[in-house]
Amino acid sequence: SSVNEGESFQNFRFMFVEEEPVFDTRNPLAGSSLREKRMDAEIEHLEALLKQEEEAVKEEQTALNEARQELDIIMDETHEARKLSGEEQKDVSDKREELDRSEYLLEARQVKLVSELQSIYPISSIDDPHDDKTHWIIRDLVLTNPIQDMKDDERLASALGYITHLLVMLSKYLEVSLRYKLEFSASRSHIRDRVASSAGRDNVYPLYRIGGDKSRFEEGLRLLNCDIKQVLWSRSVKYDEKAHMLKNLKRFFDNDMFLPV
Repeated sequence: SSVNEGESFQNFRFMFVEEEPVFDTRNPLAGSSLREKRMDAEIEHLEALLKQEEEAVKEEQTALNEARQELDIIMDETHEARKLSGEEQKDVSDKREELDRSEYLLEARQVKLVSELQSIYPISSIDDPHDDKTHWIIRDLVLTNPIQDMKDDERLASALGYITHLLVMLSKYLEVSLRYKLEFSASRSHIRDRVASSAGRDNVYPLYRIGGDKSRFEEGLRLLNCDIKQVLWSRSVKYDEKAHMLKNLKRFFDNDMFLPV
């Protein structure tokens, strides 16, 4: 628009330069009238340009207002989205805190139950001065080291029944799915090899030696040790392959997590 105005003023200047007005000496008002007409024409032209500029400005202003309105809408939507995002984040944070609290309460309950179980089935050791071996005791029943050296079959079966019940309860409290299923029945407990069962073999092994097959009893002890290992590993407690099964269980109870406060 400024260029058009420059051209208009340039044309206006030329209108006075290109043609010198011819003054009629006989009529001195004729030249003045001609100049006025030219000026009026130029003024009308400039007014038309100005009107065009005003209309262009109005159009630009309208477009700017529309852009501002769109921006306001976008800002409102962004604000609402951030608000919703903040609420969702708070909801997630609240749920995380609730989950952490539930996990803490569950762990506290597990510790309490395991501690009670430890008091029901206390485990200790005793040194035998005759053979320089350390024997292990569960609930006042001594298990020789190795277990196979034990002479009293009934006491052996009762002690293994205690261990079976102890493992069954630990697996429940700690939510450990034992690979070899234990079937507790006091001094006549059994252990089941699920892998052997799927292969069609006899999969139930006695955890007592009375009137049974010695080799099947030995296999039952091996599977029982595997379950003990699984329970220890569930709490990142090291399992000693060469140690007495009661020594490994004692190591589990001596874990910092289960020590009495």
